[in-house]
Amino acid sequence: MMHWGPATTGFVGVTVWLVPFLSFASRRQIVRATRPMPSRHRIFTGSIVTQFILGALALLAAREQHITLFPSFRLSVTGVLCSAAFLGVILGTLPLRWRIRDLAHQRRMVAIVPVTPSERRLWVLLCLSAGFWEEIAYRGTLFAIAFRVTGGWWPAALACSVVFGLAHLVQGWKTGAVIIVIALAQHAVVRVTGTLVIMMVMHALYDLVAGYWLGGHAAEVGSPPAPDGQPAAA
Repeated sequence: MMHWGPATTGFVGVTVWLVPFLSFASRRQIVRATRPMPSRHRIFTGSIVTQFILGALALLAAREQHITLFPSFRLSVTGVLCSAAFLGVILGTLPLRWRIRDLAHQRRMVAIVPVTPSERRLWVLLCLSAGFWEEIAYRGTLFAIAFRVTGGWWPAALACSVVFGLAHLVQGWKTGAVIIVIALAQHAVVRVTGTLVIMMVMHALYDLVAGYWLGGHAAEVGSPPAPDGQPAAA
């Protein structure tokens, strides 16, 4: 029987309801242009702070539920191959996923990735933060809670993947759907490797490469580099 203490209740509430709501609200503001687009520096800094808060809540909930986030493990050949295949597929399909987007969507995508040197430096910190805290929150604590509630790996992984996709709605509904599929693969990697550590590295590396790659396409879609601290092109 799950014990819904204050830390667990707060963490689930923030993860399942608040973060997706804020992501959806931000998406509407971007699409409708109801307010000026904040600078990329502000977006990146805000994301880092949000991830830290979410991670801290995840750690408190894990402690309350006696969840072991980092059990001992031995990396097998299967685990290495599974991790390499995961990274190869999501990076290899990045150009295809870019080409099938319409121009408006491409412009919105490059509006939230780095294009200037200082933005790229901050992006590195953001990728490391996302790789560490998001894995703890979604593949660690939230999955363990969902597993105890549902009693099965697949229902728990699917529920957490949907929540993870909703948390990225600011990138669009189609991207959110793709992220749900990627998140399921991330859960599979964690299951095969027996650790969050490998997925943390894969997550950070993918975000880093994807951000730099997309930022390199900013000029061709009509979104030139914005001056540091100035609103980015929408």
